[in-house]
Amino acid sequence: DKIFEVRYNPVDDVLVSCGVRHIKFWTLVGDNQLRAKRGIYGQEGVQQTMLCVAFPDGGLALTGAQTGDIFLWKGANLEWQFEQAHTGPIFAISTYPDGFLSGGKDGRVRLWSGLDPVKVFDFSSTSVASTVQTRIRSAVWRDGHVLVGTMSNEIFEVDERTMTQRLIVQSHAGAEVWGLSTHPNQALFVTGGDDRTVRVFKVSSRKPVMVRELE
Repeated sequence: DKIFEVRYNPVDDVLVSCGVRHIKFWTLVGDNQLRAKRGIYGQEGVQQTMLCVAFPDGGLALTGAQTGDIFLWKGANLEWQFEQAHTGPIFAISTYPDGFLSGGKDGRVRLWSGLDPVKVFDFSSTSVASTVQTRIRSAVWRDGHVLVGTMSNEIFEVDERTMTQRLIVQSHAGAEVWGLSTHPNQALFVTGGDDRTVRVFKVSSRKPVMVRELE
């Protein structure tokens, strides 16, 4: 079965792999061997497909599941589970000094303080094409700002304090680009793709100045 992420924790010198009904914690034995421990769910937990992993502190790991649940692991043992943190799979999880961020198929990024959700940034309605659903693929925090990458080839910057969003990059998504032409006397170019959109870009900014969805 597929492995979706492998991440190394330098604090504990542990490698964590997660995938289809899979989570293992690997340690180096000797010079060239890895020894694995399966994640232990205990009596209450149910084995799930894990999509992403991050490390909030020494000895701890966070994983995001296909069901939208978030799991906290202490060593190889399940310590805590937050059910339905997102509607649908969680594709992104990362830490910051006060907690962690999570993002998923529902187009939302949640900011957590400790183990409590405190803010939600909603990108579910930002897509310009009805054929493309905005899904969060990555989210990182730095100095009060959150950088968000989506599966529809967009990058946003969010000010945590004011909750304002700034679009940095936007392009075609979900399929191939078949059309490309330059304007005869202006610094513009136009593209068209299988997402049923035509986009006019300004060369200097490399950003779309007009987008139209076609039937």
